[in-house]
Amino acid sequence: MDTAPTLSATQIAEFLKTQPDFFQQYADIFAGMTVPHPQHAKAISLGERQILVLREKNKYLDKQLNTLLHNARRNEKINQLLHQWYCRMLAEPSEQALPTHICHSLQDIFELPICKLALWDQTTDYAELRQHIQEHNRVYCGPAHSEACWQDLQDNALSVATIPLFQGEILRGVLLLGANDATRFTRDMDTTFLTQIGQICSATLQRLPANTDEQTS
Repeated sequence: MDTAPTLSATQIAEFLKTQPDFFQQYADIFAGMTVPHPQHAKAISLGERQILVLREKNKYLDKQLNTLLHNARRNEKINQLLHQWYCRMLAEPSEQALPTHICHSLQDIFELPICKLALWDQTTDYAELRQHIQEHNRVYCGPAHSEACWQDLQDNALSVATIPLFQGEILRGVLLLGANDATRFTRDMDTTFLTQIGQICSATLQRLPANTDEQTS
């Protein structure tokens, strides 16, 4: 007795992909087909299932759009704050007041409880900190450091951002921003704006005369 060949699910799926007019030709089959509901113990039509899929997709897209809008508003606010800070840097007439002015203005504009600046050519302190910065040579964001070499700079901060300062290719010092909020500076945050702050600080501090006492706040 001959038996009809059995098609696998994969073969059926491939057939439907290559025959887009199939359900137009057999609309009654499409209308009568049911599939399990993704959330309830009942069957629904393919049309209803497609509507559910589209609704879920719309929810996902709405969430993505809201995230993009939130990030755009946050970035715009940061851009405005950076612009204010740039203007303050340009308007500062005293070269020797620049380190203190940098810290005070960053604290004021970005509402930071801790902002300190250390320049290697102006102090013999922080030797271990200097070595650490030289080894990493990039912006760090995350939990406050537990190493003893950090304690004098970060006070009671729960999260910090350390920004290397350069003169040309030479590492000149570090700018430390500290917050009492553990989520203010996180390891997964984007560091674009912090890098810009470091670049502006580095350029501004080139106005300093040699052997000026270290200024921190």
